[in-house]
Amino acid sequence: MELLTRIVFGERRLDGTYPSDSVFGRAAQRLEEMAQAVAEWSEGEGEEKPSGHIITEP
Repeated sequence: MELLTRIVFGERRLDGTYPSDSVFGRAAQRLEEMAQAVAEWSEGEGEEKPSGHIITEP
């Protein structure tokens, strides 16, 4: 796949992270952003929330 995408997939470092410019690093960053959005969304439990999807900038 690295040959097709020309993006390194990345190897896990000793601290459990991946290089930020790798496929796995980008995926980990996006998952972190999504987890933060969900955490912020759920902070106001009991409050009325607008219906729809959480949209964040890429």
